[in-house]
Amino acid sequence: MKLQNKLISAISTIFVALSFQNTVKAENVTPKSDLKYLETKVLYSKKPIVKEDWYDYKRGLFLANKQNKYVFMSFCLDDNSYCNKLESKTYNDPRIKQILKEKFIKIKIDPKSENRISANKNMLEKELTKEYEIEGYPTIAFLNPQGKLVSGSVKGFVDSNKLLVILKYISSEAYKTRKLNNF
Repeated sequence: MKLQNKLISAISTIFVALSFQNTVKAENVTPKSDLKYLETKVLYSKKPIVKEDWYDYKRGLFLANKQNKYVFMSFCLDDNSYCNKLESKTYNDPRIKQILKEKFIKIKIDPKSENRISANKNMLEKELTKEYEIEGYPTIAFLNPQGKLVSGSVKGFVDSNKLLVILKYISSEAYKTRKLNNF
C-alpha cells in the first residue's frame, strides 16, 4: 500500500511538472489557470530577492507582466564608484523612489554574476548583459511589461533630476511618439 501511494505521488509530481514546463514566458500573458502556479513558483520560491524591492530577472519580468508595469533594469557592479554613487544618491531620492514604486518593477543585474536566469532565457546574468549589449557601468535599460526593450538605455551616472524626466518619459509612453529631447 505504501509503495502504491509513493508511486501515485511520483507520477502526479511528474505530470504536474510536465504540464507547466513551458508556461514561464515573458512575452506571453499566461492563462489565468497558470497564474497561481507561476505565482507560487516564482514569487514564493526560496531564492531571495536581490535587495529590498529589487527583483531578480525572472521574478521581475513575471511581476511586470502580471502588474502591467515597465521594467527598470539596472546593470551595476558592486565595486564601481559610479554604480555606488547612482545607487546611494540617485536611487535614494524620494521622487525617484516614488515613481519607481508606482510605475516600474526594478531588476538588478550583476554583469559578473554566474547566477542562472530563466524566464524565456536560459543563460547567466553575465550572458544577459552581453545580449543587451551593455558595455559600461552603470547602465539602465527599460523594458515594457511583456519584457521587450523600449527606447534607449541610460549609460553612466545620471542625477536625480535627469532620471526623473526619463522615468516620466518612459512611464507616460511618450517614447512611442517623440524623442526624449522633445519631451
